[in-house]
Amino acid sequence: MKLLCKSLPWLLIALFGAEIAAVLAPKKDGAFHLREFARLPVLLNGRIQPLDSVARNSLLQIRSTGDVPLEEVPSWKFWHHARKLKATEWLLEVATRPEQADDRPIFLIHHPDLISELKLQDKGIEKSSLRYYTFNEIRAVTQEIIEQGQKADEIKPEMQTTYQKQVAKLAHAVFLYHRLKNSFRPEVSDDFAQELAGFRKDVANLRAAAKAGQTEEDFDKPTLHRVEEAYVHFRGLAQAGYVLNVPPLNPEVARDEWHSTGRSILDSIGGDDFHPAVLAYANMATAYRHQNAAEFNQAVAGYRQWLTP
Repeated sequence: MKLLCKSLPWLLIALFGAEIAAVLAPKKDGAFHLREFARLPVLLNGRIQPLDSVARNSLLQIRSTGDVPLEEVPSWKFWHHARKLKATEWLLEVATRPEQADDRPIFLIHHPDLISELKLQDKGIEKSSLRYYTFNEIRAVTQEIIEQGQKADEIKPEMQTTYQKQVAKLAHAVFLYHRLKNSFRPEVSDDFAQELAGFRKDVANLRAAAKAGQTEEDFDKPTLHRVEEAYVHFRGLAQAGYVLNVPPLNPEVARDEWHSTGRSILDSIGGDDFHPAVLAYANMATAYRHQNAAEFNQAVAGYRQWLTP
């Protein structure tokens, strides 16, 4: 017993020492080179910043935390570290696998009257007197949330009640989440890289038909339908995209003329090809969605190499 008492302090020191060493040890990427992706530059709120900053700030606005817990661990299990989804990985999931992201508890709602008004009493996860909901749990009431948020925004902040502040914050979170989903590719897309290539081919075929003297009534109907449908998706992407991730081709001439993926696509429809950044992000999104680490890493490395000059 005496030996145990003497050894216990040293065991505790060793335990905490190992913990500190684990925290300070350099982190390594897994199969996907997420750290390289996190450092890619975008323009947002008037300044160039890495995607990691966009991810963390967006998550803070929506969930008020810097990461997303993947499991609930009782507080007495102090030695067990809950698995968490880091901000950049969460952003990639939202932008490329929305059907998976929609089941993450990220929407914070803590006003009892708002929870009751939205009929969410029996849903969500409670932690420290706060309640977190998935998008799928609030999907049916998102329109009501947005409408109430718009009404609350019409009132000066200093005059808003606690309820109005909460619903305005929630409406902003829902809108931001939708914009993140449509930043790199349309939310409904499965293989955006292939869809862009198919669009270019279809447009080339229609141009060839027009040069041959055909009118719109003579065009191949399936081809024309695919082009029209793609254009609708591109226009939605231009309206919803959150980050300006497409840099100017000549930064010395126009340093601040960054565009969103959707805006860049619309601007280049009449040209010969899409901006290299659009194609790079399409390849990253497709590879990450289909869990192809090699192609994702290749797309990230290729884009970073293109950015270097």
